[in-house]
Amino acid sequence: MAKKDRLFHLIKSLSKGEKRYFKVFVSASKENKNYLLLFDAIDRQSEYDEEKIKRKFRKQSFVRQLHVTKNYLMKLIMRSLRNYNSINSREGTLKDLLKDVEILFRKELFEQCEDVIKKACKLARELDNYPALLELLARKRRVILGRHGAGSQQSALNEISLLEKEALEKLTMQSEYWHLTSNLFTAIHSPGDYGVESLEDHPLLQSPPEGTLQSTILYHFLWQAWHYAQNDLVAAKERIVSLVNILESFPDRIRDNPGAYITALNNLVSVCLQGKQLGEIPAILEKIRCIPDKYAQDASSKIAVKMMAHTYNVELEMYRDNGEYEKGADLSRTVSAFLDDHKNVVQDVYHLLLSYQIAYLHFVTRDYETSLYWLNEIFSRNFGDLRVDIQSYAHILRLIIHFELQNTIVLKYTVESCRRFLKKKGLDEYQGNLLRFFSKISLALPEEYERLYKDIYQKLFEQPADAVMRSHLDYLDVKGWLERKMTV
Repeated sequence: MAKKDRLFHLIKSLSKGEKRYFKVFVSASKENKNYLLLFDAIDRQSEYDEEKIKRKFRKQSFVRQLHVTKNYLMKLIMRSLRNYNSINSREGTLKDLLKDVEILFRKELFEQCEDVIKKACKLARELDNYPALLELLARKRRVILGRHGAGSQQSALNEISLLEKEALEKLTMQSEYWHLTSNLFTAIHSPGDYGVESLEDHPLLQSPPEGTLQSTILYHFLWQAWHYAQNDLVAAKERIVSLVNILESFPDRIRDNPGAYITALNNLVSVCLQGKQLGEIPAILEKIRCIPDKYAQDASSKIAVKMMAHTYNVELEMYRDNGEYEKGADLSRTVSAFLDDHKNVVQDVYHLLLSYQIAYLHFVTRDYETSLYWLNEIFSRNFGDLRVDIQSYAHILRLIIHFELQNTIVLKYTVESCRRFLKKKGLDEYQGNLLRFFSKISLALPEEYERLYKDIYQKLFEQPADAVMRSHLDYLDVKGWLERKMTV
């Protein structure tokens, strides 16, 4: 990311709520309105164009030192975000309380300072924020010493030492769980590195930890991962359900940080998919989609939009794999509106996946024009090396659709476009055979089609399918398409 683009990316990362708050924040603070003008101008750009900004504001004096104005605007945005997050998150509230403790201590308002410390310690424990708790306990000791001296307060000071020891033990335990989680692959496949014969024998997995929710979350996650690695889907599902139930009993923690809850629900979907328990998935997806409303999350934030995009991709994939193509095509209208509403927030990978899923579902329902529209949505964007496999299937699907629409002249040129893309990304034998087929059929007479269908079918599918072939057919069922053509 170029340094001059940083303000642009910061503005683009803001949710609708954060943008609204920033504008109110600037207006209330009576800052120079040029900052709002520059903010809006940058926000309207899809890619940062500084020369265009300079031309737009050429009559404004601030443009002569645009870099200074941009730097100050960035600081204003960060200040507004700090205020916004202190209002909308308990972590932000805790940080504000820590600042209040510092201010009150310096003013030697010890009684008020102790009241704030008590409130902040309670919140720190609820959040499992032991570094903050240790800082507060150290400050409480200084308040006692400053207010009373050491002689008459030995009992209170000893209690602080015990609380510090307890906090350090919980922090150490958290760190150990995080370390094991961060090295999960090694712990599963090379447990000897951790002094055990198997991950399930690790001391951290012998009983649920006490007194820290974060360690409990990681404990259940580690067990779920272990069962999943052993292909024990029943036990893995039981662990995930236990974790979901635990998290749902702490709604404030989900409001503060929904990440662990979202991950648990997504893992539950994955286990249900692998276990072919498809009937349970819609309810889980709906639970994920309700998170913004139920847990007071900003529905326009990046994490909320990513969460929604993921659920739509899973549901479309489920309908595709289960042959429920009409349901998938119906859902695609909702997904289309979602992509349109959040086009500047949805990650490229989800733009690509969702566009392809929609294109494919309309292809199998024989709505070729709509399918082609969504394929062109893919080709109009530069996805680079992102999910090259999906881009490759999109190129091949476009060949099929142009053939179905009898766009034979277009098909001839599209074959070459497809060939250039696949050769650049690594053309395999299967793709090469398909390209030769479409090259031939684009020049053939209709009475020659049947022979060409049979030739390519024999070449591709009369041998048992290997893993690579099954992967190809999972995303684009060329075999099924050829079989339909040969039986017409």
